[in-house]
Order: sequence, then C-alpha cells, then structure tokens
Amino acid sequence: MHRTRLVTLALALVLVVATGCSGAVDEDAGTQPPTEEAPVVAALETAWTAPSIGQHDVVTVVATDDGVAAALDDGVVGIDPATGDRTWRVPARGVCTAREAGDGSIVLTYSDRGPNTPCRWVGVVDPAAGAWRWRTRMPEPMDDIPERAEAALQVGDTTVTVITACCYSVALRYDLRTGRELRTVDPDVTGWGAWVVSDGQLIATTSGLDRHSRVRLTMRDADSGRRLWSRTVVELVEENVASAIVSADPLVLATSERGHQLMWRLDERTGEPLTPIGPQSIDHSLFATRSLGVHDGAVVVARGFQSPLATGSGGLAAYDVETGAERWSGFPAGGGFVGFDTEDRPVVLSGGGLTSTGALVTRHSMDDVEDYDVLGTVETSAFAFATVVDDLVVVATGAGLVAHRLPDEGQDVEVDLPSSTWDQQLLAGQQADESRWEDDDVRPGAIDTCHPSRTTLRAFGLHRLDLPAQAGCRWFERQEPLGVTRDLEVGYRILSPPADSGMTAVEAAQADVEQAREKRPYGAGPVDPPRHRPVRGLGDEAYASVLTGPGAYGEVHLLVRVRNVVVEVSARGEADATDVRGASVPGYVLEDTAVAAATDVLAQAGLDLDVDPLPAPDPGAVTRARPVCRALAAEARAVVEPTRGLDQRAPVDPERRTAGCYWGVGDGAIVVDDGERQYSRYAKVGVHAVRGSALSGRTGEQLAEDVFTDLRAGHSFYYEKPRPLDDVGDQALLFPALGWSEEAKVVARVGNVVVQVTVNDQADEDLAARNEAAAALARAALAPYR
Repeated sequence: MHRTRLVTLALALVLVVATGCSGAVDEDAGTQPPTEEAPVVAALETAWTAPSIGQHDVVTVVATDDGVAAALDDGVVGIDPATGDRTWRVPARGVCTAREAGDGSIVLTYSDRGPNTPCRWVGVVDPAAGAWRWRTRMPEPMDDIPERAEAALQVGDTTVTVITACCYSVALRYDLRTGRELRTVDPDVTGWGAWVVSDGQLIATTSGLDRHSRVRLTMRDADSGRRLWSRTVVELVEENVASAIVSADPLVLATSERGHQLMWRLDERTGEPLTPIGPQSIDHSLFATRSLGVHDGAVVVARGFQSPLATGSGGLAAYDVETGAERWSGFPAGGGFVGFDTEDRPVVLSGGGLTSTGALVTRHSMDDVEDYDVLGTVETSAFAFATVVDDLVVVATGAGLVAHRLPDEGQDVEVDLPSSTWDQQLLAGQQADESRWEDDDVRPGAIDTCHPSRTTLRAFGLHRLDLPAQAGCRWFERQEPLGVTRDLEVGYRILSPPADSGMTAVEAAQADVEQAREKRPYGAGPVDPPRHRPVRGLGDEAYASVLTGPGAYGEVHLLVRVRNVVVEVSARGEADATDVRGASVPGYVLEDTAVAAATDVLAQAGLDLDVDPLPAPDPGAVTRARPVCRALAAEARAVVEPTRGLDQRAPVDPERRTAGCYWGVGDGAIVVDDGERQYSRYAKVGVHAVRGSALSGRTGEQLAEDVFTDLRAGHSFYYEKPRPLDDVGDQALLFPALGWSEEAKVVARVGNVVVQVTVNDQADEDLAARNEAAAALARAALAPYR
C-alpha cells in the first residue's frame, strides 16, 4: 500500500525561473536570468506528464495502488503512471480539499455548486473502481476558507471527520467504508461557545463553561468517539486552548495554559502538560499553527496559513519531541517546501537563477537542514502546485501535471542556497562605506539580543519566565491575573555609514530616527496614541508617545538613539474588555519599563543610557489610591446581592496608585446560573491616581485630563453619545446601557484621579436603575478626593 508523505499541500506558490529551452519562459518581472557562473544541474527524470490537467486546477495529488490520483477543481481523476493518461474520472463540482485514506480510497469535500461556495458534500472515491463509494450532503457546511477547509477534513482508520464552519463548530463523523453518519461531537453544551480540532486520529474539543474564563478541554478518539480524558482550563478564548493537534502519538497539542501559548506534550491519560515544545506564541498565532507531523523524532510545524507554502517564507520549524528543544527553524530560506520523501527528508524547490537549467530540487537532512543533496532540476517557467508523492515530485505547470522521479543519490555539483529569507535580506540594508566608520561607532553584531533583563521583565509583571521565551522580540501575557494584558516589544537597529551617501553612521542613525518619529505609533487599543514628542535629557535624542488610562488601558512608545544605535520600545497594558475582573498596568510602570528595556539593550553595546538628566515626574496632588472594597461596600450592595468584594489593585504597582474592586458571584466568575439561563450581575470600580510623565513632561493632572478625553473617545466608539453627570467630579460622563444585556459605564475625574465604574444586572431590565447605580458608585468613589 502506497502512502502519500504529504497528503495535501496545495501551494499558493509562484516560482519564476529561467529555463534553457527557447520560448519556454513566461515573461515576468520577477524572473532573474542566470548568471554566467550559475552551475549546470542535470534535470530530474520525468516519470509521466498529464497535459490535459490545467496548471491552476489541482487541489492535491495522492498515491493509489495503481498509480496516482489527482483531485481537481471539478472532480477526481486517475492517472496512468506509464503514460500520464486519465484512466477514470469522478465528477465533483467545487472540490474544497481531498485526503488519502489508509485503505487507499480518496476522501473529499466539495460544494457541488462550483468554486467559492460553502462545502456541503463529503464523499469517498474508490480508485480501484473509479467511482464513488459513497457521498452525502452534510447537515451543516464546513468552512469555505481554503486553508481552514484543508484542516477541517480529517481521516482516521475507520472514520471520516469534518469540522463545521467557524466559532460554534461541531465534528461530523462518517463511517469510512459505508458513509453511515456516526454520532456528532458537539462540545457546545453550555451556550458559551465551542471549538473543535482534529487530526483524524483524535478530536479535541473546548467548550466555555461560563462567559469568559473557564473552559472544558476534552480529547476523544476519532474512530470510536470515546472520551479519553477531560479537564478544566482557565483561559479567556476557548479556541486557543486547543488550536491544533500537532501529533497524536506522542500527544502534542498547540494550546494555551493560563495565557501562555505553546505547543505542549501532554500526558496521554490525563491531558496534563508535561513538556513545552518550541517557543511561546503571541496572541492568537497558535490558531494558525499547521502540523506536518512527527518526522525523525521531531514535530514539524508551519506558522501561518501561507507558511511554508510561499517562496522563501522560512515558515517551517522542527522541535525535538522528547525535550522540546528547537532542531531548526526559518526553513526554507529560499524556494518552497513541497513535502517529505519516503525517508522523512524535506524536499524543496527553488528558482531565482540558482542554476542555468531550471528550478532546483534539493533534499535536506532532518538533523540539519543546511546539509542537503542537489537532486536535479525541473524545466518549468512557473508553477502553482507542487507536492511529493512517494518517490515523485509532482508539479502543475503550463504544460500540464508533470511527475519527476526523486533519485536515491544527489548530484556531485555545488549550488549555494539562500541563507536568509527575502525579508531578512531586505532588512540587511545597504552596503556600508567602510572608510566612514568613526572610532566610537558601534559595529553590527555588538548587540546579541533584543531581550531585556529578567529584572525588567519581572518589574513589568511578566510571569513564568521559566517557560520557553516567545519567538522574536515581543513578550505577551494576558493572564496572571486573569484578563490583564501585558505587551512589551523591543527592537534595535545598528546603523552603518551607507555607501555612496557621504553620511557617517551617526548621521545615518539621525536620519533613521527622523523618519521613525514621523510615523504615528500604531495603537492596539480603542484610542490611537499621540504622536512622538521630544524627550529632554535621554540619550543623544529621544522621542516618546504616552497614553495612560484609569487602570483600563495604557501604552508607551519610546524611540531613543545613542550614537549610531536606535532602540524602539512599546509597552502596553490593558484590562480585557470582556472580563470585568482585571486591573491593568498603571501608566508609570509602562514608562519605567520602556526606559529600562532600552537601557538593557544599549548596555550590550557598552552604551550607557543615562536617565539622571530626565526631569523628575510630577507626583500629582494624590499619590496613592485608597482601598475601594470596604469603602464602597454599601453602595455595591444596592447593585449586587451581598458578596465580598474582590480586590482589583493592579498586579504591578509599587507606588500603589491604583485601587479597585469587583463585586460579583461565586469565585469571581461573572455568570449567574439559575438552572434555566445564565446571566451577568456585577459591579466594578477602578481608581487611578495618575503620576506625571518624565518622558512627555506632562503633569499628573494633565495626563488625567488626557485620560478622560481618550476614554470618552474610545467608549464613544462602542456606545451612544455619552451624557454629562453633575456633582460627580471635575469631569464625568455616563455611557448608558442600551439593552438588557449591556453595561452602564461612568468615567469621571477629580484632579489627577480618574475613576471608571461598570455595572450590569441582566436579571433586572430596568436600564434607568442600572445607569443610576453606576453614577452613584462613581460619586462615592470620588468623594474622598474632592
């Protein structure tokens, strides 16, 4: 029985190369003619050609007992391996994706209405008969986004699994042999959302147990439907708890544990995390993790829907399945990955003038992808699909579908492959004018890493530094405590004296800063941060954008230059809008973190970022926020049934400038369940005594006024025009509840103190009373500061 090494890699890939045949080259601006030094590499042996198959018609190609079958846009065809002729055809309009089953059959989903329509049919084609074994219309459509459609169809030993569209998904199950519909796996038992992923062997489901945080993670055997284990996870977004089954044996899941998103090797009996695999991911990026299986003791994954399919994407990475350590990443630097051969070795096709004879085919070692064999070339000007099927590399070209045989041994010829991806090459910059270096200039390579010190990371409130670091130069957490986002991003540039410009390295850095500061910082929250303003007394020059909030949102963007080194830091803190329990990182901590991170990076190059010349920040009239829970207990009791308040002081606040309280039910979950329905009843108060900014030079009261303006603008995006409130503070606005399920919010200020109040009681549809309760809490919260 033949087994396809890579079941479906329908490349969104265009490799434009020059061929040695007159008239065989498509005119394309991306074509790079080979140089005189380009090596001559012998062509791969052509096994067969199917000229009747169009270049852009192929969905996937799989091996069969008698040869090869190709799933096309309009059906499935069998191909004679000797001649390339079609031996049979099964029509199916709008094929979404297809997979080879273990019994040699071909499973596919299709719309029966043409392309770009939802996939509503699933069926199995028997290649031996050249006909349908069975097909059936699904009760719900699967996702018609191509990349998700590929992941939505999975095949086990005896069962076909289809994941239906998007957020509230279920797993439809069918008997592979008969097509009999089996019991559907529907994890949405609470009404709070659900998510399903499968690899054909296993089905992982997540279902929200309440409105925001508790999620039930369950693993089932795909063939039998039997539950293997289940456990409760504290997580804000249910799809991140099980975003991909990377491997069934051993069990590796792309998952999120208390806001830390990693691939984990799990205990197969309990589902408990055992070993982290690879680096942490940022935000929702695990959702785009694509597993290519376990090969030679390593899990191979691609990040993003287009990786590793795009030319020179560097999207593949491999991690040891026992230790979690990285074996390699950023592969391939050039060309496109097309599959694994029969001995689990990656195969890559590369163009761009690397040879004088066509697109280059290389085979790489799993231990070290820099160790590779040159297998040969394929004559083609452009192709839109390529994959490895057993010992063949199959390419869809303008001449039809062409299969080339992969040799056992490589050729005795030297070809240098790209050592960096196209974006890395772009960042490499211009050639340096070596004659214009000055004695005090920092040379490239003087800074080893963008990583700040552990002291800086801890001071920012980042936890679990014992876990693998996040990839790149960004640190992101959204739990511990629940609902609080901390986001830190650091970058640096060492500028060289550019050739043919007459500038020194320092002048090049000055020009770089001038260009960077003109760009308005990109805000991640409801309000755009202000433009960069000059910072006096920091480095040779510095600029900052400061946006702070009342414990709900804030961000700081710092741009600083010392000699020819430019460092950019962005620090952000936010209390999640969907979780009423979080208090965020106060503005002065964001500012101190940005300065500390820049100091850490510059210190690696022996540069001292002297902060002493910075002016002392204005402390403000109020320097410490008063505790809230006990002081406002009576007012809160009028909104929420008697319950102990949950302290909401910011987790990182050494000056104790924030205070707050949440009144809800149970252990802090915001859901009341009366047996018939679930609804919310809670109140929350946040107080922030704003400290002045050393970076912007604004006082605490000025920043508090900015806070009020920013919050008004931000909330006005989501709510109707706010109503002014009298007798609350210097400024106060009510954002009224517009329906039974919505919150009433009040934002108010006295001096440098800002208060935000949120009230919701979905059991009481009296919206006027809900609005008045929020106003009363705001008055009481600000009373001590008036």
